[in-house]
Amino acid sequence: MAMEREEEKERGRERLSDASWHGNLARISQNSLQAGREAGWSASWLLPSALVVLKQGSPNLYSVIPAMITSYPNTTLATQGSEKRMSCTAHGEKPIMVRWEKEDRIINPESSHRYVVTVKEVADEVISTLQIRPTVREDSGFFSCHAINSYGEDRGIIQLTVEIREVKDRTIALRWTMGFDGNSPITGFDIECKNKSGSWETAQRTKDVSPQLNQATIIDLHPSSTYSIRMFAKNHIGK
Repeated sequence: MAMEREEEKERGRERLSDASWHGNLARISQNSLQAGREAGWSASWLLPSALVVLKQGSPNLYSVIPAMITSYPNTTLATQGSEKRMSCTAHGEKPIMVRWEKEDRIINPESSHRYVVTVKEVADEVISTLQIRPTVREDSGFFSCHAINSYGEDRGIIQLTVEIREVKDRTIALRWTMGFDGNSPITGFDIECKNKSGSWETAQRTKDVSPQLNQATIIDLHPSSTYSIRMFAKNHIGK
C-alpha cells in the first residue's frame, strides 16, 4: 500500500514537471491539480527556484519566488570616524522588505541618528543600503540583512571591522580585528610601511607580530609625510 502511494506521488511530480510556464507563473491544468490532490499532495510544492502555490479561488497553481539575498559583502573594513556603507541585493516576489540587524539586534534608523537605510529597486531586484556615520570601534562585528516576502525569508551576514588609527609626529598605532583564518590558525602578522612615493622593496617591516595581539606601533616616521601600510596574516598554509 505504501509503495502504491509513493508511485501515485511520483506520477504527481511528473505531471507538475509538464507545467506551462509564463514568466514567474506556472499554469497547471485542472486534471493535473485534481490528480495531485488525489495523490496526497498539499496545496504547495517546491520546484527548482520557485514555490508553486494554489491561489485562493483559482483552479490553477502558480509559482512564486521566495525572498532571497543574491549579493552582499562577506567582510568589509572601515576606519573609525569615517562613513561606511554596506549594501545587499534581494530578489523574489514583491513586495520585499529588507531588515538590518547587528548581532540579532534590529537596527531602527529612527532611534539612532548614526544609521540611515535607503532602498531602491533596479529591474526585478531590491537593493538596501545601510549607512553608518560616523563609525566607532563598537561597530566592529557581524551585521545581517534579512529579505522577507510572503513566501519566505533569507539573510546575508557581513563582518565589519573598524580600524583605529592613532597618529603622532613620528609614530602610528594600529589596531585591528582578526578575520577569517582560512581554517588554519593564524601564527603571526607581518606589517609593512613605506613612504607613499617609495617602493615596497624598501618598506619598513615588522615581522611575526603575535596572533594574540591586535595592535602594533610603527616608529621612525617623518612629519608631514604620507605613508602606505599593509599587513599580512600568516598560517601554516601561507599568507
